[in-house]
Amino acid sequence: MKKIQTAAARLDKLFAVLFWLVIAVGALNFAISAFMAAAIHRDPAALQSFSGGLSLDYLRFDIAPGYFTSAAFGMGINLMQALFTAVVVILVCLTLHILRGILRPMIHSTPFEGAIVSGLKKLGILALIFCIFQNVANWLSIGMVSRGYDLNRLFVGGNITGVTVNYALDLDFLLIAAVLFLLSYVFHYGQELQQLSDETL
Repeated sequence: MKKIQTAAARLDKLFAVLFWLVIAVGALNFAISAFMAAAIHRDPAALQSFSGGLSLDYLRFDIAPGYFTSAAFGMGINLMQALFTAVVVILVCLTLHILRGILRPMIHSTPFEGAIVSGLKKLGILALIFCIFQNVANWLSIGMVSRGYDLNRLFVGGNITGVTVNYALDLDFLLIAAVLFLLSYVFHYGQELQQLSDETL
């Protein structure tokens, strides 16, 4: 029982640190995107000196300066990124808050409280919301990028200055892993109770 309390307390501290780390990184990302959108709004000609990149799956194409001409696209892509960042930060912070709520009864040696079942249901709902948001965000991003980059013109006339391979880190299953760890702690506690019950009979 003491092991479960110790592990739950450690996880609670980890989730508390992650909560503030997510907020800090999200705020920085949001600020950069909003600043870029404001800079393009103030000076649309700045896009002429912008050399960006287009990622298609695991390939990134570096684009020559002067390719981007639409200020509306430049502002839109940055504002969309700022909005997506805000939504992701909110969803991740809610997830971490619920996970900490699930851990509290375990820390106080009462892992079979109704709060745990309620928290697990909330996590399931959040996972569904996250899935819907991710798909909507992908559709919006693809639509905006396909219009803004003019893919027919992109691959001709020296607009591509280099190609690199993207190494992506997929963190989608962190939530599922956290839920499984929590469930394992609950069932481990149940196993200990069953063992104690069997020994007393």
